[in-house]
Amino acid sequence: MDSERPLSPQGRRAAERLSEQLRAEPIGTVFSSPYRRALETVGPIASAHALAVVASDDLRERRLSSSTLAEPAFLDAIRRAREDPDFALPGGESTNDVLR
Repeated sequence: MDSERPLSPQGRRAAERLSEQLRAEPIGTVFSSPYRRALETVGPIASAHALAVVASDDLRERRLSSSTLAEPAFLDAIRRAREDPDFALPGGESTNDVLR
């Protein structure tokens, strides 16, 4: 399931670099979508500031389809969604669904 996909090694390194860049910033709360890779991205930031991550279902990624899309189909779905705010693939959300 896409929501359980972890960060790649490159993504983990980027998250650590971002955490270092933000270390001196006055961060009081760290929010994240419930997706594993989003939590793994902000985890180092929260840890560096001795904070817990606040996960919110409202920050999840848009669901384009109930099935995994290959890149050409993914790009076509994005294009169609931009052209028609009511367009949705089976099991997916239209732009208007997301805005509601």
